[in-house]
Amino acid sequence: MTVANLMANQIIDYWKVRKTKGFVLKLDIEKVFDIINSDFIDFMLIKKNFLRKWRKWIKASIRSVQYSVLINGKPYGRIKPNRGIKQGDPISPFIFILAMDYLSNLLIFLQDQTTIKGVVINGQSLINHILFANNILIFIEDDNNSIRNLQMALSLFEKASRLNNHRKSSFTPISVPRERVNNFSNTWDIPCSIFPINYLGVLLGGKPQSKSFWGSISGKIHKKLDGWKYQHISKGEKLTLLKASLSSIPTYQLSVFKASVSVYKDIEKH
Repeated sequence: MTVANLMANQIIDYWKVRKTKGFVLKLDIEKVFDIINSDFIDFMLIKKNFLRKWRKWIKASIRSVQYSVLINGKPYGRIKPNRGIKQGDPISPFIFILAMDYLSNLLIFLQDQTTIKGVVINGQSLINHILFANNILIFIEDDNNSIRNLQMALSLFEKASRLNNHRKSSFTPISVPRERVNNFSNTWDIPCSIFPINYLGVLLGGKPQSKSFWGSISGKIHKKLDGWKYQHISKGEKLTLLKASLSSIPTYQLSVFKASVSVYKDIEKH
C-alpha cells in the first residue's frame, strides 16, 4: 500500500511540475463479492490456462452457494444465486484478483497500442494505472481519443464482470481548462474532486509542509480526546489508550510524507 501511494503521489507531482494536462480517475468498485459474474471468472481461468479439473473445482465452489429467507425466525426455501462469490471463503480474494487482472491487462494493452496516453516519465516509463484490490487510480492525458478509448474499455469490463465502478468514482483534473473539466464530468457522469484526494487512507496531491494538509489527522486525534474527557478513567488508563489508539492515527500518513516541525508540535499539543 505504501509503495502504491508513493508512486501515485510522484506521478501527480510530476504532472503538476510539468503542467501536463490530464485527469486522475479514482475508481472504487463496490460490492465486489456480491455481483461479480461467475461466467467471467471461468473465462479468466481459461485465459490463465487453468486445467479443466481446477476450473471444475472452482466453479463448484462458487455455484454451490444457496440462501434461505428467514420468516419469523425460520428459514424457508433455497435460493441459488447466478452471480457473486462466497464471502469468508479463503479462495474468494484470489478469484477477485483474477477479475481485476483482466482490467489491468486491458489497460496495459491499450497503452501498448497507443490508444490511450498515460504518464511518460523520462521518455521511457509508461504508467496509466495503479491498482490495489478494488481501489484503482487511472492516469490519462487530456486527449479526446484516449478518453474515448478508456471509456469503452471500462464499459467493456463492467459488462463482462458486472462490476460497477461509477457510484463511488471521481476524477481530478491537472492543468485542464474549466470547460474541458465540465465536458469530462458530463461525459463520464462522475463528480469532479480537487487535490488532495484520499487513496488507500493517504492524501495525495497536497502540500505536506502545510498545516491544512494534516488537518484531518489532527481532527481525528481531537475527536478521540473529546470522547475521553467525560469518561471516568484513570491517568494510567488514558495513557494506555494514548499508546494503543492515538499513536497509530498519524503513523501511516507519516510513512509516506514528512511533516514539518510545526505539524508535530500541533499533534503533540492535543
